[in-house]
Amino acid sequence: MKMNEQQEFYFITTPSKDINLRDWAILGDSVDAHAIYSLWTAKVLSILHDSEIQADKNAYMRLSKQSKVDRMSVIDDIVANRTHQRGLLPIVNRKEIVAAEEQATKMEHASAHRSRINELLPIPNQSKRNSTTFGVLPTTAAPTTLRPTQSSSRKNISISSSGPSTKAKDAGYLVPDDLSTTSSSSRKRKPTDAVEVGKKMKKGSAKFGEEGRKSLQGRYSALGPKWTLASGTVVEDILYEAGKNLACYHPIHSFMVNLQDPYTQSLFSDRDWSEVSKDVPQPPKCQDSTKIYIEKFSKVKSKQELSTLLRIVPEETEQELVHRCLRDWSDIFEIEDPSPFAIQGSLSESWWTTHVWGVCDYLTKGIPGHYIINGEKAG
Repeated sequence: MKMNEQQEFYFITTPSKDINLRDWAILGDSVDAHAIYSLWTAKVLSILHDSEIQADKNAYMRLSKQSKVDRMSVIDDIVANRTHQRGLLPIVNRKEIVAAEEQATKMEHASAHRSRINELLPIPNQSKRNSTTFGVLPTTAAPTTLRPTQSSSRKNISISSSGPSTKAKDAGYLVPDDLSTTSSSSRKRKPTDAVEVGKKMKKGSAKFGEEGRKSLQGRYSALGPKWTLASGTVVEDILYEAGKNLACYHPIHSFMVNLQDPYTQSLFSDRDWSEVSKDVPQPPKCQDSTKIYIEKFSKVKSKQELSTLLRIVPEETEQELVHRCLRDWSDIFEIEDPSPFAIQGSLSESWWTTHVWGVCDYLTKGIPGHYIINGEKAG
């Protein structure tokens, strides 16, 4: 018996001081308590014991103090819950199928109703939106930190070429009218009025308050060598001055430059912006076979259908990335009693780094010049 991928990922990425038997065992899939106990002792504790890293040795000293009785109590509790859940799975699946069929019927009626309404309404002009697809990610995910590696002067800056907006007012953090409408030839940098931005914030945007400003100032003060453009403009200085005046969170608070964000572009002159956006590595295009594979999931109407599709692991690398992402995300959303989203304030940052950002880490494997950086070195 050996650790599964989730247990290995947890053990590798979790700081030694945070490793514990319960979190590790929950990620397993065995229902043999004695086998789980043996694996914990022979693998986790043994590796920590033999490690030359002091933090690992300290973790071993802490974990080895737990008696066998206490360890088995933790494991037995997890195995009992796992066995109970597996017993309930057929019942749950039947209920989900019925619920999915009822939901599908409601959606069909709603779609027909919208179609009748749309026939009576004029079609508005819509501007084209450009976006780059990195993989299957939830639309509410935090900004992905993608760092180009070819320039040492950019070490503090994260460059992203993704972003749907073509107008400053579409960005969600919105800027004063005089900034969003200024022509590119006469664009000048000017501080953003926090009050004005607050009035125009998109509903639901997270507010950037005093605590955020203190954090921004601390990270700005701790920056190393900065990126100075040919004109003498210092990129980090521009992002900091603009960011501290915003009323809601924006990628520039993490010193991220979204090349398709009109507001970020408005902070720089044309000449400076041309240099900022120069030689940025582009993600590879998605293969046609991968697009066809993704389309299969757009037709899923229940957890049962999703589980059925995810049982087959594709052989092609791109499709396997999509499969891994969907499988890991579905596992997170299926955790119950309690759901991690219901007790998110009680979970450590390392838990979210492992279980959520781990999905994003996996998606960028193989993209030349890109890394997702977690922890203290992140933007």
